[in-house]
Amino acid sequence: MFACAMYPTSPDFLATVKEEIETQVHRLQSHPSIAIWAANNENEAALRGNWYGTARNFSLYQKDFIKLYVGTVQKWVVQFDPSRPFLTSSPTNGIQSEKEGWVAQNPYSPIYGDCEQAQRKPKYAREYY
Repeated sequence: MFACAMYPTSPDFLATVKEEIETQVHRLQSHPSIAIWAANNENEAALRGNWYGTARNFSLYQKDFIKLYVGTVQKWVVQFDPSRPFLTSSPTNGIQSEKEGWVAQNPYSPIYGDCEQAQRKPKYAREYY
């Protein structure tokens, strides 16, 4: 539902989020390919990386991030489907992100949580074979 953007956290918007989560979790939870729920795609990285000019008001955007993804999405997804793990973002450093206020210094770290790997470019042509 959420990808590569900053989202509002007004009470009216959060109410629609709850409705959407309930609908989608109930619709998808019995599907065998659902192994984990993630609240968003790259929004932790977007916030930390200042993709949308959030650095000037980082603490405000961080507060909104927590309100939306931890206080709302996580709360309702876990309630509607407690059988699967939940991540507040993907990629994320998981518990390490939580320790860093839910927005890690490097959400792409290969040391913690899930991460996205950049495609490795071979040094030499023979590596293609």
